[in-house]
Amino acid sequence: MERNMNLAEKINVVRASVMGANDGIISVAGIVLGVFAATQGRTNDNWVIFVAGLSGTIAGGPS
Repeated sequence: MERNMNLAEKINVVRASVMGANDGIISVAGIVLGVFAATQGRTNDNWVIFVAGLSGTIAGGPS
């Protein structure tokens, strides 16, 4: 049973995708900037910031 989507349904799919991507980008950017600000001047190790961003990406993936 194949169902054809009308234009409004297609637009809703695109809108949900864009909003979800935007939410993920903002969340991970907030984590990375927060960790960067908290460690500024205390370490030159970018690994900490990378791990924070990766953790945020993995944690936000299922949501």
